[in-house]
Amino acid sequence: MPLVIAAPGARGNGRAAGGVVELLDLYRTLADLAGLVPSAEIEGTSLRALLDDPHATVKTSAFTKEGDGYAVRTARWRYIEWGGGESGSLLYDMERDPGETRNLVSDPTHAADLAELKKTLAAYRAGQPRP
Repeated sequence: MPLVIAAPGARGNGRAAGGVVELLDLYRTLADLAGLVPSAEIEGTSLRALLDDPHATVKTSAFTKEGDGYAVRTARWRYIEWGGGESGSLLYDMERDPGETRNLVSDPTHAADLAELKKTLAAYRAGQPRP
């Protein structure tokens, strides 16, 4: 979903950014802009750098959970699995197929990308820090 933020004095105001972000980043971003230090238990990443430079990278992955399904989204890929992959999985190339019409999970051309996304998602599910 689109996320629109305009911050007083941000050099990137009015320019579109294509970085990976999550809604849970809003709290840390607002705290940062207000000069507050949020508790360490609060998840998320401040998007302040992205507000000043729309080409900046503040994180490499975003995660979602629906029922027993988990997904990881990177700048290029979206990987979804249900039941730890036992009940099915999907892999989409968001640069070439933004409409998510071609599942590439069985395409050997993308085996290395799939392995990396599975590893990233497994780390997230295990509670490791977000990349």
